[in-house]
Amino acid sequence: MKTKDNHISKILNIMFMVLLLGVILFLVIGESVMPKENPTGRGKSALFEAQWERVLPDGSREQIGLPTNCDAARGETVRIETILAQNQQDTWMCMRASQQDMYVYVDGKLRMEYCTKESRLFGKDSASAFVFFEIKDEDAGKVLAIETVSRCEYAGFLNEIYVSKTIQEADIASELIRQIGKKAAIEGYQRMSIGISSDRRDNLKEQCIRLGAKYTWTQGLNYCYYENYEWRDLSVFL
Repeated sequence: MKTKDNHISKILNIMFMVLLLGVILFLVIGESVMPKENPTGRGKSALFEAQWERVLPDGSREQIGLPTNCDAARGETVRIETILAQNQQDTWMCMRASQQDMYVYVDGKLRMEYCTKESRLFGKDSASAFVFFEIKDEDAGKVLAIETVSRCEYAGFLNEIYVSKTIQEADIASELIRQIGKKAAIEGYQRMSIGISSDRRDNLKEQCIRLGAKYTWTQGLNYCYYENYEWRDLSVFL
């Protein structure tokens, strides 16, 4: 009896995988063949290229590139500086704070601050977040400085900086969501495959399948949306 139940369960799992692959193929083929109806487009962003220097506590400087992991003690303030181009135009930039407090200065004046010290109930560090800050054309030739502080293993870790090719921060957000959505969808499909292929009949297997399906579907939708895919093509499955 147990062998028969396992056989039926495997058949149902295979049917589910076939159905899921059919849905994915439908979306891919539909978006490749059918003309787009939405008139709006998605802006673009790029990595911010600049010559960065780290300002050490003793005042000395060393050149660094981003991303990097500086040698810093926990709780130490890591400061980096660069000079904005003379032809700088209005734009938005974004840098990920990895469990860090972050402070952005332009010409010595605080432009953006990310710190959850006054609002968090637990923990010593701020949650990881993408920190957006605006750069204006009048900032041309001025010093852009970024300080990070972390009391965990991320002390000294500095992520890359994204810059919008227009004047809208949404361009960077859409690019980040597109990248994260694609990776999360793949990760979700892998989790779901592990759960389905497993011979275990317990809550762990069910959780793998459920979480995998959730990641694949929700993050896949995010990716489709920011690639200008049509919601009408997705609505038949909702």
